[in-house]
Formats: sequence, structure tokens, C-alpha cells
Amino acid sequence: MSFKVYIPTYKRAGKMLTHKVFPEAIIVCPESQVDDYREYYPDMEFMPCPDSVEGNTARKRNWIKDNADTDYLIMVDDDIKCFYYADNRKQYELSGEHLREVIENGFIMAEDLGTVLWGINLQTDLKFYMEYSPFSLTSVVLGPFTGHIKRGNNLRYDERLPLKEDYDYSLQVLWKYRKLLRFNKYSYEAGHINNEDGGCVSIRTWERELEQNILLQKKWGKKIVKFDMERSINPIVTAPLKGI
Repeated sequence: MSFKVYIPTYKRAGKMLTHKVFPEAIIVCPESQVDDYREYYPDMEFMPCPDSVEGNTARKRNWIKDNADTDYLIMVDDDIKCFYYADNRKQYELSGEHLREVIENGFIMAEDLGTVLWGINLQTDLKFYMEYSPFSLTSVVLGPFTGHIKRGNNLRYDERLPLKEDYDYSLQVLWKYRKLLRFNKYSYEAGHINNEDGGCVSIRTWERELEQNILLQKKWGKKIVKFDMERSINPIVTAPLKGI
């Protein structure tokens, strides 16, 4: 199976990490920043996007989906330090051909299950991986790593939710296909929490996060989306399989 890896990035030239894991990936940056990025990553492939696309993560993800020349695409954040897999209550680095094999199998299994989205565990801490539950079908997958099957998939990221677009997209997939695929055995380590600039940091504030959580909850209802901003800026979502 042939797939392509796309790295959406903004004002992060010289600060990316993911290219070390995926040297074959395609960098998706604004046209006005291509020269800056090429200076640091001269051997990588670029897919410049219009500057007008920037400023909204959901809009950029939609643009990548529309312009990707493959039916099997990975979108991965630019600050992924490492991938891991859990085995016998221990954790190991996942890289190279092993990582690519996992990705191929992810697409095959998602397609066999009849869904268009798959991903991996959101946490590297082993307590979030239960050996009797190597994968799940109703848990969200988030923006740092998502596998998309483009063929026949007309779902769109909601551009009203540039900070919660990944939660919403997972819910859309669950609502339409009744399932998505998440491998709990695998996980990623990202540096986005500590990033000082670029990417979503450019628009993220506590007030904006609150506004986005409220909007997400209004869209899906309080039984599906819950949040407590004193504990976390991220919501807790429940699969909408019993209706809204």
C-alpha cells in the first residue's frame, strides 16, 4: 500500500522535529515561508499552500485533504519527537520500517472496518495502555497524528473550531461511520505544550480555548462533550452512538 505523510507547519523553520522521523514527508507551509524552510530542510519535498489558508488549523487540514494526491494520507504535527509501542508492560521506540509497517496496517484495518480515520494513543504513559484493549473503535484520535482515507470521504474539518477541529472531526467520523480506529498499543511524544511560537501557539489563549470548548459543546451537546478548564483546556468526549 502506498501512503504519503504531510507535515502542516507555520513559522517553525529550523524548529521542526518530525522530519527526523519521516525524512520522506512533505512539508506543507505557506508560500511566503518556503524559502525559510528550504534553508533548513533542503532535501525535503514541499507542498506550498496559499498564505490565505493560514490562521485556521481546520482550514489548512481541509486544504491538505483537498490537494493531497493520494487516497491514503497521514497528517502529523511538526513537533513529534518519537513514536513508541508497548509490549509486556514496557515501552520501546517505534521507527523506520517498523513504523511504516504499522501505518500500512492501520490503513488496511481501517478500510476493512469501514471507516475513514485512524490514529494512535494520545498518551505515552503506559497506564493509558491496557493490554486487553490493543485497539478501540469509539475513542477520538487527535491532530498530532491522523491517518485519513480520502476516497469517498466528504467530511470536512469545521473551520469554526480551529483549536478543537480534531475532536470535532473524530466525532463527525463516529457519527457517520459509527466507528474509527485507534491503536492503543502505539503512541507519540510531541513537544507542542512547550512550543513558544508558531503553529497553534500563534492563536492559542485561555479565553480562546474556553470559547472553542463552549462551541464544541453546543454543537454536540453536554452529554457528549464535557470540559473543566480548571483541570485541562482539553474536553472529554463520548462517542455519539446513541444520538445527540
